Amino acid sequence: IAMGIAGTEVSKEAADIILADDNFATIVSAVEEGRSIYANMKAFIHYLITCNIGEVVAILISSIMGLPDILSPLQLLWVNLVTDGPPATALGFNPAEKGLMTQMPRGYGEPLLPPFTMIRLGLTGLYIGGRSLSGSYMSCLTLAP
Repeated sequence: IAMGIAGTEVSKEAADIILADDNFATIVSAVEEGRSIYANMKAFIHYLITCNIGEVVAILISSIMGLPDILSPLQLLWVNLVTDGPPATALGFNPAEKGLMTQMPRGYGEPLLPPFTMIRLGLTGLYIGGRSLSGSYMSCLTLAP
């Protein structure tokens, strides 16, 4: 770490991090912001994966069962662009949690989606897909002449 104002050019060239304002508190702020970005990114990814698994399950099961298409290509595009995009983007701009800096740092090799999380997201996606399929099927029964 080198000082940006008071540091020498040699120390700046050798350093991995250069503090532009010569204040070590900047490092704490940067770490807190990085943790906040990481948490928001995880929420964003979890939301999108769950929604997309639900779409895939609904379309796959309806195709296997020989039912009519539950979503047309235009509807699928609408779901992905309009109803998935803005809520997921909003998750990316959540403010930092209280006590974020009191948490232990995550491990170097810790995956973004651990196995338990993948199972949880998969089960939630299966539930969403199944409910979408059952709702579509029930509406076809009630609207049929």
